[in-house]
Amino acid sequence: MINVIIPTYDRLESLKRTIKSIIEGGYKDIRIYIVIDGNNELRYTPSDSFITIYRNEKRMDWIFSTNRILREMDEADAAIYASDDLEFPPHGISKAMAALGEHFPDSDGLIGLKQSCAGVDSAFGLMGKKFIERFPNKQVFCPDYIHYCSDTELGRFAKSIKKFHMCEGVALKHDRLKDKTRELGLKVYGTDRATKAERARKGFLWGQDFERVR
Repeated sequence: MINVIIPTYDRLESLKRTIKSIIEGGYKDIRIYIVIDGNNELRYTPSDSFITIYRNEKRMDWIFSTNRILREMDEADAAIYASDDLEFPPHGISKAMAALGEHFPDSDGLIGLKQSCAGVDSAFGLMGKKFIERFPNKQVFCPDYIHYCSDTELGRFAKSIKKFHMCEGVALKHDRLKDKTRELGLKVYGTDRATKAERARKGFLWGQDFERVR
């Protein structure tokens, strides 16, 4: 069983395309968790029982939303952290799960998923159950951050303990839509970059330790 976590704000049509690509991708044992992040006007009622909707009363952004679902989701063998502007290739999730089984059969590992545009190795990925349990209260993404940089730090930690593998056979289509969601994200870009620099200056690495600067 795999859980897929997708925070969203106002990209309903893009979100539907993401979900469609997951469903049509061929992997059957899957649950999808959608977090509508502070947009009380957005309405989405899925027809499939394996899709669960959560709502944040106010906008909390990507890090909080993803950590929330990791904490509250039903138990699974692995979890994928994603976004609402992705399309998964056919059999992409199956290939990622096969890579987890091959390289980390005990489920203690992070499988990186490539993008169709330039991006860091760990921007999206699949985490095994045991890897998630390394983090107190399953708070995998460092809560010092709001939207950016925590995925990069997670990738650095996984590589530092040799628990990272890039799944070369999977490339996600990432649209990076220039809309209201992106504008809201960019508002915290400077804050997250400053946080990244401060954490690096102090020698903090989330997972290796759980120190915070914010």
